[in-house]
Amino acid sequence: MQQFILTCEKKDQRLNRKIGIFFNAWLMERLPAQLVDMFHQGNENPFSLYVEVGRERVSFVVNVIDDSLASAFRDILFTPTMTSLKFKQLKDIVFKVAERSERHLSQTTLSRIFYQDEANGRFNIQVITPTAFKSQGRYQYLPDLRLFFQSLMRQYNHWFEGQDHIDVELLDEICKRTQIAGYRLHTERYEIHNAFLMGFCGNLVVQCRGTQTLKNYVQMLLIFAEFSGVGAKTSLGMGGIRLRERDEKQSGKKKD
Repeated sequence: MQQFILTCEKKDQRLNRKIGIFFNAWLMERLPAQLVDMFHQGNENPFSLYVEVGRERVSFVVNVIDDSLASAFRDILFTPTMTSLKFKQLKDIVFKVAERSERHLSQTTLSRIFYQDEANGRFNIQVITPTAFKSQGRYQYLPDLRLFFQSLMRQYNHWFEGQDHIDVELLDEICKRTQIAGYRLHTERYEIHNAFLMGFCGNLVVQCRGTQTLKNYVQMLLIFAEFSGVGAKTSLGMGGIRLRERDEKQSGKKKD
């Protein structure tokens, strides 16, 4: 798995809420047509993205789960001639690229986290962009831990186990032994074309009081989530998260 980060200077203090949608459209216009068609036809998207807006910088982040597709994204984002981002929907705004960085996370690293680490069971999660879940045909925008971990388990099993079903008993055990221990969240509207979804953003503290094996599994899923996104519409900019106060070597090797 690869994560590509373009850190840009922030000139305009008020950015359009659709900036994640604009970034997706910008990418789709530059990727090979056969790849774009594959993304539209698949049930599980092999990439996600989000835009993190800070006080002075804006970070455009692309996550690619399937390593065989990483070069297609790298060729676009890391080409030396691409010194700025400009979206046709934002006519007067240019994002000048100040820094490029890349992180890598392998299945081997995730396996080591599961089998060898000793997670303490308390996880501080930063929800960077609005997050929501689709359940029974409707979108839910409350921080439901069952929907949260179900989303991650489904993605992990699809890409690494070759299965489209999850272990429901394991999910039940996670929900039984895990609870929200603290939060500072707010709801936010995420505009998608001519519609919008509500999602939650902010900080979420999750406490797992299960066995060491269960704590390690939860930690592995949360580190995986940094490279996969969580919930609905992750390829359009929703569901970007970061596991805070973590050891850098556990969550992906950074390359400059």
